[in-house]
Amino acid sequence: MKIGARLRYLRTAITGRTPDGRGGSWSRFAGAVQNRIVQNWFAWLEDPNRELVGTLADLRARAREAVRDNGEAAGLLLDFEADIVGAIGAQLQYRARRPRGAEITTLNDRVERAWWEWCRPGMCTVGASMSFAALQRLLIRTVITDGEFLARKVIDPRLPHGFALQPIDPDQLDETENRGAYGDTKAVVLGVEVDGTGKPTRYAIWDRHPSLSGRTKQWIPANEIVHAFKRVRVGQLRGIPWFAPALVTWKLGSRYTEAELYQSLLAAAQGGFFVNKDGTAASPEPPKDANGKAIPLELEVIPGMGRQLPNGLEWQAWEPKHPTANYVGFMKAIKRTVARAFGRSYASVTGDLSDVNFSSMRIDREREKAQNRMHQQDILIEQFCDVVFADWFAMAALTGALGVVTQAARDVAYATTWLCTGWPWIDPVKDATAALMELNMGVTSPQRICAEKQRDFYGIVDEIAEARAYCLLKGVPMEAVPLAITVQTGADSDTPSDKNATDSTGGRVLPMLKGAA
Repeated sequence: MKIGARLRYLRTAITGRTPDGRGGSWSRFAGAVQNRIVQNWFAWLEDPNRELVGTLADLRARAREAVRDNGEAAGLLLDFEADIVGAIGAQLQYRARRPRGAEITTLNDRVERAWWEWCRPGMCTVGASMSFAALQRLLIRTVITDGEFLARKVIDPRLPHGFALQPIDPDQLDETENRGAYGDTKAVVLGVEVDGTGKPTRYAIWDRHPSLSGRTKQWIPANEIVHAFKRVRVGQLRGIPWFAPALVTWKLGSRYTEAELYQSLLAAAQGGFFVNKDGTAASPEPPKDANGKAIPLELEVIPGMGRQLPNGLEWQAWEPKHPTANYVGFMKAIKRTVARAFGRSYASVTGDLSDVNFSSMRIDREREKAQNRMHQQDILIEQFCDVVFADWFAMAALTGALGVVTQAARDVAYATTWLCTGWPWIDPVKDATAALMELNMGVTSPQRICAEKQRDFYGIVDEIAEARAYCLLKGVPMEAVPLAITVQTGADSDTPSDKNATDSTGGRVLPMLKGAA
């Protein structure tokens, strides 16, 4: 057969079609052909929710087992908590404005003060004494491990602000509750009742964990439930554990590591066998000494002590070579695959920095920071903080926790900015220099620079004003406090004039010391 014919034959065998497009599976894509090379590759198109029927509980159980038993999995969750939520969680910056753009300063201060009070431990949750920051960390941990986070909005005038959250274990949302729509009865998918448009209307939730006896099922309206998860397909109603793509690979790698550990223990024990010198089979009867007493064939080695073997026997050592030389490279390949399933680098998941340098670490970290921002906006802010704040604001206004609110709640409830944790680089001087250059170029603002560091610009201005006023009050030279904030006097200034302050600062008026809230 000539070379050209051989190439055509090989192309037909691989792609499943002839050069003119006929024959084979009639597929124009190599990934869709059916031939002997991919004869065991079966894939089906399925509804995103039907894919989870009968498998969601197993995915959650195996993901939790990985976190319990695997140190790298447990450390990965801690990294996600620190990167997405941080120590203090997403902080509220509330700036409501009047129709003409002027800020409603009094309302803004009261909202931020009341929100800070509600976020304290024991105020924002029912049953569990958690702060709002701790609840955010639990949200991220639960979404990653279980695939979704659930909480019930508890509206009760007896609560301090009339509103609180009750976290719910995802196991309590009954995924075995499934039925089709018929007549006036709505469809239920994995415990979620939906209307004709696919919008959730009710949730089938057990009052306690399904493993406990005496439980009862409740149908809770959807507007009373906070349900946060990562949506990967249109129409998806339940969250998928983020461990799902890595479970099999991670488990097999753990089993391989466990086998190597056992083999290493055996190798360290220096075991062996008794064999006959003449090569014949060993006698079933143990050898005996001169007095007819059986001589045990077990040999325990004690440092500095020898032992005589029975006549005709010699010792043959068993020295298994474990771990093998390929173990480290193979496990690195396994962990790289696992790391990519979470959008992380091998070094981030394992903590192994032996093969990285400054440039590669920075590139990987920038990619992780971009994904952290995406998770913050999608899960933490849009699906949780914004939803919770809107309901809290409505109840706080009704119960009087915000004082007198003359504006309609719907007009000022969304004047929010959430300050999330940032990710400073290891060289803060370069970060500060870059921020100053951008500020001088006019491509950023002090508010944005502060927000990237999870700092409230307006609060910082107030603190600087207090520091300057306090220095003036105590007679400390202003040169000792090199602060950039000054207030100019003039006819258009809203700040009340103070003669002594004006005289001592060359025409500038310093704000008075801010009173305690």
